[in-house]
Amino acid sequence: MPFHGQDAWRRHSLFTNLWKDPLPGFRPAVLVFSVYMVGEYAYKFINYQLNAPPTKKGGH
Repeated sequence: MPFHGQDAWRRHSLFTNLWKDPLPGFRPAVLVFSVYMVGEYAYKFINYQLNAPPTKKGGH
């Protein structure tokens, strides 16, 4: 049989559990991206508060 084992990839664990988790790695990617966005927002917020120009009281 020259084509023995040609369909072995179909029984690989990456392809057999697709009904349980159709997007492997999506949840960890969303978690990492969310942590990055929160960290960037906090950094910009703190940095702006420290380097904000002084405000004038009254007038233009």
